[in-house]
Amino acid sequence: MKKFLLVIFAVTCGVLLWYRVADGARSVRDVVAHAPQLIGREATVSGVAGNSIAILGVGGYEITGEDGSTLTVISSQGVPLAGTHVTVHGVLRQAFVSGAMQKLVLIQDPPESKEAHPAP
Repeated sequence: MKKFLLVIFAVTCGVLLWYRVADGARSVRDVVAHAPQLIGREATVSGVAGNSIAILGVGGYEITGEDGSTLTVISSQGVPLAGTHVTVHGVLRQAFVSGAMQKLVLIQDPPESKEAHPAP
């Protein structure tokens, strides 16, 4: 019974480390490497903002990891300046797949809306 509990504990610790529950943010490299398990799920990703395009606060930009891997972010919150370190939360989607090549997109969560309260 003790061995069983030890195995369960070890597996749980491994899963928690793999998902990076402690800090909440994954690297771009980690997201790209584990894309099949993450597509359609929420993820928080950290990297450096790069190429971007925006019109009236809606646009997209790339975030780059330390190893050079990139992830495209679609945002309704504008885009950060190139070179800025960002942490983005959203849902990972597959933009397209062609043979062994795929393009991943993180659809950034909209900011929490603040309910309007009428003045007394």
